[in-house]
Amino acid sequence: MDPLNPMASAQGIPFPGLTRERRKSRAAGRLVPFLTALWLLGILFADNAAPDSAQVAQGIALIWIVPIAVAVGGERFLFAPVFRQHALVFAAVLAFLLITLPQALFSGDPTASFSFWLLTVAGTVICAGMWSLLEGHELAFLRVYSLLGIAVLTGVLLMTYEGLGRFDTIRNPNAIGLIVISLISSSFAFRSVPVRTVLIAAGVLTILAASSRSALVGAMICLLYTSDAADDSA
Repeated sequence: MDPLNPMASAQGIPFPGLTRERRKSRAAGRLVPFLTALWLLGILFADNAAPDSAQVAQGIALIWIVPIAVAVGGERFLFAPVFRQHALVFAAVLAFLLITLPQALFSGDPTASFSFWLLTVAGTVICAGMWSLLEGHELAFLRVYSLLGIAVLTGVLLMTYEGLGRFDTIRNPNAIGLIVISLISSSFAFRSVPVRTVLIAAGVLTILAASSRSALVGAMICLLYTSDAADDSA
């Protein structure tokens, strides 16, 4: 050991506990973007999986990731920094939930409305927690989300769409268009121009099949804005 710099020698000493923690952290970093993308896509398409039980489908799609997120992030997931560090954000969210609660309870269908209110509360907590877990892995998440989403939509399009009418197999055509806009913008997380081109082309094809004019305009604006931003950051 160097008496003048003992840490220089200590840095080369393997610490089993510390090594395991670092490996666990790296593994979680690789896992969280994939699971988050899968979770988000599940929420977007949950209604189609069980159209007669929308609340149940949305609840399952929303909550299944909670045990994994708690295991990975613990308190950081349950009490997200966006609420702990920003009192105004926490107060605004709490006020929104308290204002909408009586509206749900005294609506025409209180059971359904209260169920969706509970999903809103759970979604607010989970989204904030997942955002904190994604810190430092945002680009990886965008890549996985774009790739998985385009692959799913393109696969369903090729297998179910016969070229007649609007593509609405898994969602309302305009809803499909909105989802595709998010996928197209996320594709710019890829540095590879060929990969981006393939994803964008598949996304635009899906929008054309859905015949969603508003989504097509939105996609064009998204492409212009995102491509300029990508050029500026390059």
